[in-house]
Amino acid sequence: MKPVKLIVSAFGPYADTMPEIEFDRFEDKGLFLISGDTGSGKTTIFDGIMYALYNKLGGDDRETKMMRSEYADDKRKTFVEFTFEYAHGQNKGLYTVKRTTHFRKSGMVSDVTLTMPDGEVFVGKNKETDEKIQSIIGLDYKQFGKIVMIAQGQFRELIMESTKNRKEIFKSIFSMDIYEKIEKNISERFKKI
Repeated sequence: MKPVKLIVSAFGPYADTMPEIEFDRFEDKGLFLISGDTGSGKTTIFDGIMYALYNKLGGDDRETKMMRSEYADDKRKTFVEFTFEYAHGQNKGLYTVKRTTHFRKSGMVSDVTLTMPDGEVFVGKNKETDEKIQSIIGLDYKQFGKIVMIAQGQFRELIMESTKNRKEIFKSIFSMDIYEKIEKNISERFKKI
């Protein structure tokens, strides 16, 4: 998955709409780093991506109701729109996820829209759309958080995972199924010899 664009509104410390982040402007550089002083908004970028994809913030210690900017005007909608490119298998193409959150007396409700590369749009039903997003990316929230969006201090958790869990995480990221098939094939041939 390659991030392309992120837009957030009334999210985290941003009372209004944060200036659009166009990740594809860094494309010719290959690899880029998100860095800055404490409080400059790095975590807000990661939270925006996590929230758009998984309806959760990064890290286990924060709830999504904490994402609404306390500085936002009551009429301003809280939303995150994240566009990403996926270039693996059948899921190749450009995807856009927009998650809008409504805060009511009864609680927080969010709507999600997923636009597929062919223009097909999934609207509303969070569970079905969330499952579709997860099937595209191939990682669940915990795996994504441990591999793609490792929050400050959480790298240690990945290192400390059991060998079996680490193996499963890396298998899903690096599509290692083909190598397991090759290994099995070689093993069977060796047994015959």
